[in-house]
This record gives sequence, C-alpha cells and structure tokens, in this order.
Amino acid sequence: MPENNSRPKEGAAAARQRPQNNINRQQFNISPEQVLDNLRRVEGLMSDIMRFMKR
Repeated sequence: MPENNSRPKEGAAAARQRPQNNINRQQFNISPEQVLDNLRRVEGLMSDIMRFMKR
C-alpha cells in the first residue's frame, strides 16, 4: 500500500505550531440536559420515520 506523502514529515513541535482548524470551541459547551433533550427529539423523529416507512 503506497504511503501518503502529500505533506512532509514534521515533528510534534512543528505540528503544535501549525494553527488548528479554527472551530469556535464554545459551540461544544452543551449541557447533559440539552444532550438528552436532543436525543429524545431524535428518537421521536426516528419513530416518525419508521412509522412512515411501514405504511
């Protein structure tokens, strides 16, 4: 299997210097309650989809 040499090899220090993908980290600060609420919403949508497909 050919190695992917698109980017030259670099050390960990150089990798740390490179800017990371600039995602606003704030958007990941979601409370466990919000996670559960979103899961319940997904669960409801999934059951609607399954009901629709069974017709």
